[in-house]
Order: sequence, then structure tokens, then C-alpha cells
Amino acid sequence: FIVKSGLCASIGRRFERPTRLIFGLPGCCAPGILISLIGGYPAGGIAVGELVRQGLITREQGRRMLSFCVNGGPAFIVSAIGAGMLGSVKYGVMLYSAHIAASVLIGILLRIGTDTHGNKKPSKKPAPVSASHMTAASAFVESVGSACYSLLIMCGFIVLFASLLSISDASGASAKFQAVMVN
Repeated sequence: FIVKSGLCASIGRRFERPTRLIFGLPGCCAPGILISLIGGYPAGGIAVGELVRQGLITREQGRRMLSFCVNGGPAFIVSAIGAGMLGSVKYGVMLYSAHIAASVLIGILLRIGTDTHGNKKPSKKPAPVSASHMTAASAFVESVGSACYSLLIMCGFIVLFASLLSISDASGASAKFQAVMVN
């Protein structure tokens, strides 16, 4: 919604200087980076893709962003991994903090070799930015629709791989694979 409605550009103006300084990217990338840190991979990846589609950033800048905007979200890491698998919310928070620190460090390291405009040395300018943005209602409806589509795709992959794992377990292939790996 933030990218589709044009809020990304207006929010980005306020974060232009720190985003350029830290990541070597235009200010309009700041909301996408924050979305990826708070919402995790699917939300961050979608925000980056939308920034490229709207011509706010180049494909190269989008590729660079995807290198550090692919972390897990706090709900998954703290709840599922920390509390569920490790038995401690504290461990989940520690793991999430390490995850965020690694993402930010990768973003900073990827800035090396970029000029002040966030492009690689052979500079490419982004496509001209479309002045017209969707209305808030249209952006909201389209955002909900694309979020539902993304969830459907992710659920489809989860069902597919869970089915393949069940077939593997039922056929004994998993046990044979584990025996080979142990030896």
C-alpha cells in the first residue's frame, strides 16, 4: 500500500540523507527497507519489486536491496523459532536482532563501489517516475489483492513440499537418505 499509493516517495524525502549515507540508495527505498525488517521476506521483496516496477529505483538498485531485504519477520523468528523451537522468547529476540544486524551490515557492505546516487560506477538512471499515483482506495484494494495472491502462492508451496515430504516418509526414502548421511 505504501509503495502503490505514493506514500513511499513522500516518506522517502524525509529519509533521503540517511538512506543514501548508509545504503547508497535513494530515500524512496527507506520504507521498503523498513517493511522488510518488520514484515520479513515476502513483504520486503514485494516492496522492492514495486519500487522497480514504478521506476523509482533501477533494477541494479533493486537487486542490491534484495540482497539484504530478505530476512525473516519478527513474528516468525521470535514466535516460531524462539518460543516454538528453542523454547524461549528471549532466544527468539536474540536471533531476530542478529538477523537484523546481519541484514543491515550486508546493506552497508553492498554500498561499497556505489556513487553518491546509489548506482554502480557505470551509472544508470532509473526510469522516469510516473507522476500519477493510485487513489488511496485503489491502492488499498490492489494491495490486499496482491497480498492474498502472495499468501496463496506461499501456501501452495508449503502444501507441495509437505506432500513431497510425506510421500518420502511413507516410501521409506527419508530413512534411506538419513542412513546414507549418517554413514
